[in-house]
Amino acid sequence: MSSNITVQQIEDLKMVTAVSIAVDESCDINDTAQVSLFVRFISHTGPKEELLELLPLKGQTRGEDIGNAVIECMDKHHIPLDKIVSISTDGAKSMTDVRKGFVAILKEKINHEILAYHCIIHQEALRVKKLAFAVLSLFGSAYSCEQSFSSMNLIKSKLRSRLIDENLEMCLKLKTTTYKPDLNKLSKDMQEHSSH
Repeated sequence: MSSNITVQQIEDLKMVTAVSIAVDESCDINDTAQVSLFVRFISHTGPKEELLELLPLKGQTRGEDIGNAVIECMDKHHIPLDKIVSISTDGAKSMTDVRKGFVAILKEKINHEILAYHCIIHQEALRVKKLAFAVLSLFGSAYSCEQSFSSMNLIKSKLRSRLIDENLEMCLKLKTTTYKPDLNKLSKDMQEHSSH
């Protein structure tokens, strides 16, 4: 069912001209680094804020590792990096380092200027600051990322610690999406598979 939602997301993303992304990293109960990649865009049905993928990192969580995972994900779904207009992160050094941070690496790959934001929630935890409505309407918050990590920890608990990353991503996608599964298509696909 989550693959059906991913197909719908990708179809919409291929038609838009601008995408904002929010990227955050956390560890699951098995101490596997997971990067959540959320996208915000305006589809034909209105604004969307969706988990595109949960990207497990093996080994380190340097800006280069995060950048490679995000670029690989975008390439896999045939979404040009040039559609990215803004990036929101938690402000960690691996994200924001001027030379080796994720944002710097992504900016090198994109052929136009992009806006980079330090997540509003993280900023407010560091200092209280009022922000303009315009900033909020961009992808100024990685709240969705933080919320997805809370859900991830509920889904992949001590009792269900053997969930593979792909199943974890499917569960998270179903939990966080605003898309509705195309039950007619899923049913038709199942009928076609059972007739073989």
